[in-house]
Amino acid sequence: MLLRVQGVTLEAKQVCLRNQDGDARLHAWVQRGEPLEAAQALEVALLPLMGLRPPYGEKLRQILPLLAGMDRRRREGVVQALLAFTYERAAPEDWEHMVEVLDVMGLASKLWEDLDRKIRAEGRAEGQAEGQAQGLRSGRCQDVLDAFEARFSVVPAAVKRAVAQEQDAE
Repeated sequence: MLLRVQGVTLEAKQVCLRNQDGDARLHAWVQRGEPLEAAQALEVALLPLMGLRPPYGEKLRQILPLLAGMDRRRREGVVQALLAFTYERAAPEDWEHMVEVLDVMGLASKLWEDLDRKIRAEGRAEGQAEGQAQGLRSGRCQDVLDAFEARFSVVPAAVKRAVAQEQDAE
């Protein structure tokens, strides 16, 4: 199977990820303290899909020295694949830490810049959607209070509190 991620092509042969523990695999490699061989590039790139858990920035700090023995092109491909596979799993603080690690090690890449822009844009869109939902909820709460006041002339404080505490706009 050929796997193409952000312009990097990796070849996978009979990869079974479900039963593998990325954190345990990384720990074993770090304990050995030896650079990884080029043949292990795919396995390293797929670590996030093997259950590698946060904090990803710290894990990346452990992984990068292990890649020192690989040629630059292969190493960059592994780092790019790691970032691509980690994208859906990492929290914003993990991404901030990862970019610091990559910058310090001189491995910041176009992929990182693209992902960073995408993450920031998604964050803005998420914030806008949250603001719109909050505005909709506030408007609907006010509609309920207005209807209550029109029907009964007075809105008791308990009703105002109950309506204000409701989180579901529906």
